[in-house]
Amino acid sequence: MDEPYELQIDARCRTWATVPTSLADFKVTRGVPVELSWLVQNPQVSLYCLDADTSQAIFVEVAPEVNLAAAPFIYQAQYEGAQRLFAMPYAQLFEVADKLETRLDRLILLHNISRCGSTLLHNLFNQVPGVVSLSEPYGFIPFLSYESRLPDGEASALMKATAKVLFRPQLFPDLGVSVIKFRGVDLRLLDLCHLAFPNATLLFQYRDAISWAASWMRVNHVEEVIASETMPLEEFIATLTSVFGVISLEDWGLGNLSGPLSQVQRIALFWVAIMDYYLQHANRGLAITAWRYADLNQRRQETLTRLFAICGLPADAVKLALAGFERDSQAGTVLARSEEGQGNAVRLTDEQVEEIRAMVRCHPIMKTPDFIAPNTVMGTGAP
Repeated sequence: MDEPYELQIDARCRTWATVPTSLADFKVTRGVPVELSWLVQNPQVSLYCLDADTSQAIFVEVAPEVNLAAAPFIYQAQYEGAQRLFAMPYAQLFEVADKLETRLDRLILLHNISRCGSTLLHNLFNQVPGVVSLSEPYGFIPFLSYESRLPDGEASALMKATAKVLFRPQLFPDLGVSVIKFRGVDLRLLDLCHLAFPNATLLFQYRDAISWAASWMRVNHVEEVIASETMPLEEFIATLTSVFGVISLEDWGLGNLSGPLSQVQRIALFWVAIMDYYLQHANRGLAITAWRYADLNQRRQETLTRLFAICGLPADAVKLALAGFERDSQAGTVLARSEEGQGNAVRLTDEQVEEIRAMVRCHPIMKTPDFIAPNTVMGTGAP
C-alpha cells in the first residue's frame, strides 16, 4: 500500500471559525510521501477531518506549543496552528488503528444541544489528571449531513478507528479516561455511538429554551434586528432535515405552523427538534444521563460530585475540576464573552419569550421551556 503523503499549505480558506472542517479549508499542493511510522509516532500530528470525496483521512501537523486537549475547539487550534497536512486512504487508517494500543476502555461521550455549558464541562474534565477531553474533533465525525450519511456498519467502523487515532499514546501517553465533546447537531450520532462503543458513558447536556435562545442571540449578534430577520418555513425545515432526517411538525403539535419564521422562532424550533430527538432515544431505553446547565452552574460541587461518580472518576478530583469555572471556557474563540467574567447581557423581549413558549407548549410531552428531560440527574435542592 502507498505511503501517506504530504500536502503543502498554500493558503487558508475558512470563511467562518465554526463551520465543519474539510480539506477545502486549505489550498494545497501535493508533496512527497512520508513514512507511516513517522506520521504515527509524531505527537504534533493529529487527525483533522475525513474527506468523503476521496475516502481519505486528513492529518495536520501543528507546532509543539499547541495543546489540543486544552483548546475550546480542537478544530480551531488545528486550523490556526497548521504547518503541514497529510493524507492517507481509509484502508490505511484502519490498518493503523488496528496496531495502536490506545486505551478506550474508559470512554465518555458528551452530547449536548450547544450553548449549554458543554465546553465548560469539557474544560472541567481536563482539570482531572489522566483525563483527556477533546472538544468537537471533526476527524471523529463520519458524515456531516443526513444526505451524506454512511451505512451504520461503515460509519461505526470509521468512528472506532478514528477514536483510536485521536487518542493514540503518542499524543497522550498518560491517558486514562477519554472524553469526546460533540457539537449540538452531532446528537444525530447517538445510535452510532452506542453501536461503536456500547460500554461508553453517554452524557447529554441541555438548557432551558429561553436562556438557550438568549445565548444564541448573543452569539449571532442579531438582538437588534431580530424582527426583520425571517426565513420561509420550508427552508428552515430543510435545514432541520439535513441534520435529523425526515421530521414531522405534526408529531410536535405544530402541523398548523406557517412561515415566514422569525429568528427567535427558528431558535425555538431547533430547541424542540433536538430535545425531541433526545426524548425519542431516552424513551427507547438508551443508557444515557442528562444534565442541566442550571445545575452545573448553580450547584457546582454537588453536580460535579454526582457526575464524576457516574463517570467513574475519583471524588477528590471534584476540587481540581472546580478550578475550571474561573475562566471563560471559550476564551480565545469567536464565541468568547466580550468581557471576562460577565454574564450574557442579551435580554429577550416579552414578545420573544412568548414566541418561544408558544412553540414549545404545542409539543405533546415537553409543553414548557423548562422541561426536565428523562434521565436528568438533578441536585437535591433543585426545583
